[in-house]
Amino acid sequence: MMNDVEVKIEPDSGADVNVMDEYQYRAYKNRTREGAELLESKTKLSTLQSSLKVKGEFITTVRNATRGIKTKVIVIKGKTNSPPLIGKKTLIELGMLQIQEDGTLKEPNGLGIRGGNAKFEHKIPEIRNKAARTKSNHIRKSNKTENIIKKITQRQEHKSTRRQRIQTKCYK
Repeated sequence: MMNDVEVKIEPDSGADVNVMDEYQYRAYKNRTREGAELLESKTKLSTLQSSLKVKGEFITTVRNATRGIKTKVIVIKGKTNSPPLIGKKTLIELGMLQIQEDGTLKEPNGLGIRGGNAKFEHKIPEIRNKAARTKSNHIRKSNKTENIIKKITQRQEHKSTRRQRIQTKCYK
């Protein structure tokens, strides 16, 4: 719910801001009794493919069943094919999204990492170990290739020697 209006809003934990298009804003503004004056915005928005033209922004109260917060909503020019989006910060403040360093959120179920205090972090030594394993595997493979080449060469030499013996026997 935004102010006093029931609005279908989509949570987007990947969004940095709350966003709606100008048509959604116009419909919202016509339905609310509390003002939703569009203010100038200096916010710049972009997607992976292009930038979005910002028309303005307004302040509203976003509510769920247990909490409500005053927040800014960016209005973009044109029409989108999605409902208005609520970004990560608003989701966290509303208690709808919880991100913890250790990854815990639910009650343990016995399938977690033993010890339970593991933090998600980059492990550089593992990358180095993997590189070392890859290098040693490469060395093993090249040694194996060298051994195969030696065996093929030995077989060819053996066949050559055998032919010479057979030819020598035939001429005697």
